[in-house]
Amino acid sequence: MSNPKSDWNPQQYLHVLRGKDPEVQWAMGTSLRPYLDALRPSDQPEFIAAYARALAPHYPPRADGTVLLAFRRLFILATKQ
Repeated sequence: MSNPKSDWNPQQYLHVLRGKDPEVQWAMGTSLRPYLDALRPSDQPEFIAAYARALAPHYPPRADGTVLLAFRRLFILATKQ
């Protein structure tokens, strides 16, 4: 009988974002897609503005105007021994 082995490797990548509400722009291409797709195009700007207001305190711009986004990933490797 074999014993499985697993290695867990959490990683955090810092992305330097630029522009107006860059954290929102980032999310619009990923996690916000299902929500935006469910809205009528005419309702999207209001939703995006509210989302930007909610995120702003959590992603303050640095002195140079950039925003740091911590992008976390968990890599798991399982092997059969």
